[in-house]
Amino acid sequence: MTEEQLAVARAHVDWHMERYGYDKANVTFRHGVIEDLASMGIADASVDVCVSNCVLNLSPDKAQVLREIFRVLKPGGELYFSDVFCDRRLPGTLREDQEVLGECLGGALYIGRSFSASLHALPLPCLLMKPNPSLITSPPPPSL
Repeated sequence: MTEEQLAVARAHVDWHMERYGYDKANVTFRHGVIEDLASMGIADASVDVCVSNCVLNLSPDKAQVLREIFRVLKPGGELYFSDVFCDRRLPGTLREDQEVLGECLGGALYIGRSFSASLHALPLPCLLMKPNPSLITSPPPPSL
């Protein structure tokens, strides 16, 4: 996330605290590299919940991101994906297009054997995925 995006997120913390009855914030927002959470001072087993809202899609090293997430999650901690998945491998022209990448589409997670194998290798007691298929009908960017 950019500093501007973080500023927007931080600007809404008080509203959420009031809305949900918290006396103090129960979230923090940090600027850094998702593949190296330690560089942001996030210690092992220190996080209750991690949410990926199309953030994992932005990383070229998804396996490293998942390793970092499970390093920082407390025992019993939870990870929630709200990322874009695809049912087939994307062609290189889409995976490398900067605009498509920035829209979280170029880095879409292929829901095939390699991703499933990556998840099953993680220390998860269970895995529940609920697909919500969407059809993208807009024309491709002019660069394609």
